[in-house]
Amino acid sequence: MHYTAFALIINGFLGKWRTKYKKFTFPWWLLIHALFLLIIPLRIGLDTPAMSIPLFIAFAVLGQFIGSKYST
Repeated sequence: MHYTAFALIINGFLGKWRTKYKKFTFPWWLLIHALFLLIIPLRIGLDTPAMSIPLFIAFAVLGQFIGSKYST
């Protein structure tokens, strides 16, 4: 479960950073999908059950939302 918290925290920072770019540009798109490059090998390497994938995605989206709302 603590890996979902990792997804939330990292996506918070990525969401904050994402607000500096215009929507649908390459950097904006890259910041939304960047964590998947880390989460997928982490999930496979730790043999996390497949039923936890929706939880990872939900926390990643929540982190992006929180990060974008609290950017300064």
